[in-house]
Amino acid sequence: MKKNVIVLLALLISLFQTIQGQEGLEDKFNVRLGLIGGWASYDKPLGGSFLLNGEIGYVGGIVGGNFLFTSILEIEPRYYYNVDKRIQKGKSIKNNSANYLAMHFSYLPDFLISTKYASTNIERSFNIIPTYGLRRNISGGLNFDFEIGLGYQVNNGTENNVVPNLGLGLSYSF
Repeated sequence: MKKNVIVLLALLISLFQTIQGQEGLEDKFNVRLGLIGGWASYDKPLGGSFLLNGEIGYVGGIVGGNFLFTSILEIEPRYYYNVDKRIQKGKSIKNNSANYLAMHFSYLPDFLISTKYASTNIERSFNIIPTYGLRRNISGGLNFDFEIGLGYQVNNGTENNVVPNLGLGLSYSF
């Protein structure tokens, strides 16, 4: 009987520590490499299932038939809708691994532009894109990231556009 109580207490303590270790979203600094670019970001939990992700990046694209790289600033309030379900099922939420809905705001300034042709320039623009995304921890600090969305781009000087957001990459969380 005494042995059973000790085993039961050990199991309860172990379960409590596992749940306690997965209380919710965490503050994380991340670096990410995507299909065409790289980013540094910071995740700041806002309470419950909400998190604010801020990023600065260097991304590639095609403008006027010329390939170029430019800087980008992004902020993304996220609602992680399945954090509690993942915890209840015993799945990991390490490094904020869960599915989310977000409103992706990005600004492309006209500085730090790299291109083969000096005559190519980029207009400043602002994007607002409703986004679905997910992050899964692969091992240690290494994560798989995926985002998809369709939104609106406000350009400085030309007509506005409908723009996609497709993000696929690997990130490392510190």
